[in-house]
Amino acid sequence: MRPIIAKSAKLPVEEVLEIVHFHSKPSKPKDVTIGYIKVRVVNPRLKTFLYKGTRCAICGLEGKYFSLEKNTDYWALNLYGIDTSGHEIPLTRDHILARCLGGKDNLENTQTLCYRCNQQKGKAENREKHKSRNFLGSASSGL
Repeated sequence: MRPIIAKSAKLPVEEVLEIVHFHSKPSKPKDVTIGYIKVRVVNPRLKTFLYKGTRCAICGLEGKYFSLEKNTDYWALNLYGIDTSGHEIPLTRDHILARCLGGKDNLENTQTLCYRCNQQKGKAENREKHKSRNFLGSASSGL
């Protein structure tokens, strides 16, 4: 994740998803101005939230609001849930079958995960990737 250097506003989930849906039509602009800030509202991450939902597919954490945030390069709408301890947890777009394992970069291969679950899934996928590399390496060396 890129470091956040500024936060501007919290926006209701339904409001942002309506904007994403409206601007997903081919004839509509892909950027909107919120307050005085221009932000891209049609991108793969926001489309995942629109079509796959705003709840983590693993732990069930529900996205509560979008935060308008600036990272080092641009303004973005980031989805957050609140855990049982009251901490903000970002929700992310995840590839169901990781791209490094042959998964496609399309809507059908994406799901919503909270940051924590995404990190755990990524660690498991890395172990799997290394296990298959070690197996292939030992098989090709005649062991």
